[in-house]
Amino acid sequence: IANNYASAARSAQQVGSAPQARRAAQAGAMTTSENIEYGRARGNIGGTGASARDFANQAQGLGGLVRLYATVAANVFAVTAAFNALSQAMDTANMVKGLDTLGAASGRSLGTLSKQLVSVTDGAISMREAMSATAMSSSAGLTNQQILRMGQVAKTASLALGISMPDAINRLSRGITKLEPELLDELGIFTKIEPAVQAYALQMGKTASSLTDFERRQAFANAVLKEGEDKFNAISDAAANPFDKFLAQLKNVTTGGLNLINTVLGPIVDILSQSPAALAGGLALLVTTLVQRALPALGQIREQLAADKVMAQEKLAQKQQDAVKASQALGQLGATKALAEMEANAESELKIFEQKEAKLKELKKNGAAFSQKLNETLKKDIQEVTQFEVNQLKIAADARVAVAEAALKKIRGTSAKQEGKREAARGEIGAAKAEQEAVTALGATVQAEAEYSKAQKQLIDQHVEKMQMSRQYQSLVKAEQKLIVEAKRSEIVANMAYN
Repeated sequence: IANNYASAARSAQQVGSAPQARRAAQAGAMTTSENIEYGRARGNIGGTGASARDFANQAQGLGGLVRLYATVAANVFAVTAAFNALSQAMDTANMVKGLDTLGAASGRSLGTLSKQLVSVTDGAISMREAMSATAMSSSAGLTNQQILRMGQVAKTASLALGISMPDAINRLSRGITKLEPELLDELGIFTKIEPAVQAYALQMGKTASSLTDFERRQAFANAVLKEGEDKFNAISDAAANPFDKFLAQLKNVTTGGLNLINTVLGPIVDILSQSPAALAGGLALLVTTLVQRALPALGQIREQLAADKVMAQEKLAQKQQDAVKASQALGQLGATKALAEMEANAESELKIFEQKEAKLKELKKNGAAFSQKLNETLKKDIQEVTQFEVNQLKIAADARVAVAEAALKKIRGTSAKQEGKREAARGEIGAAKAEQEAVTALGATVQAEAEYSKAQKQLIDQHVEKMQMSRQYQSLVKAEQKLIVEAKRSEIVANMAYN
């Protein structure tokens, strides 16, 4: 409300001449009622009118709650991230044991093969990624030589197409073992299964339908590796992306460090998984730690609410003073002059309307020459005639004049009969033009009436605004009382939360 008073005072200061007063009255962005409703809405939500400042105030007001939530969320996130990292490290350790067991059963050193695969890719994949590709490929029946060739193709395709090395080796291993050519498309390898199977069957002296699943997979693997070597072998000596190499070494170091931690935590987690009582004790310890960190945040909530109450009271007192000053300035700087200017404008519009209406009444005397529709419209009150009706009448009058003039031009000859027709046509043209003139006068009268009504409405709005401003101070006092009650309620709630 104080802001509305200040805006009204500035508008009143700008009132000088009659044209300026008219523009000030007509160019408002909001009506008085809209200003009042806007001020009430802002007062109810504690807004300032600027979205950025309102958001900042809300953030400050919720500072304690935000810190409390951040404390709990950060600790939960840290525990979850640590759990996932340790679990993945343990999966890697289990993978190493699994490869050793599979290698012993098959007579192949899969661990050594994984290291050779890392070397073939120039160290651009981690040991975990190499073991995963080795385990998947060997289980599908690929030989050591094929796995190493696969690593070489992945390296060259990665360099040629700008794809990360881990993604390239992953696509190759899964595409070959699962017989899915779609996975290989992004590596620039477009080998199809059936042509590869038919070529392999021909080489083996068999029919394509008689090949086993193992032989079909071998056929596809050979075709994929050959196409990859043919396409990318020219860049086989290029160095791998140093960032891929750095990331791979970082993963290896991280996994090694986490496995050291798992040597201590692994037995403890195993005990917790087998003992519900021990697990409950660990959760209780975690919750206790979180509560201890949350208690200071609860105290900050109480302090923030008390500070907000004091700040709200200070702002209310300042707004109250500003409102009184603005109200006094508004009364002293010419609100009465603005009303006088609006009254003069309304009287001027009224005179124009009366002149137009008098001319229209004079033209109504020629009603016998008018069309039925125009005569029916002229019988209405001028406030009931719409601009649409005027436009329709104008179109009809223009058409009548055009038709009459065209009929006159078609009359030929000088006989008495033709002269009679010519005279009748001239009479019709005169009547049509009289109707045209009456329609024009009707439109001007309707426009003048609209301008007069607009001036009257603005004058009434100005009177209403003047009366309402005298009542706004009382509303401001009520708002003050309401704000004090709300502040006291906030303090009570804060005390209860703290207790």
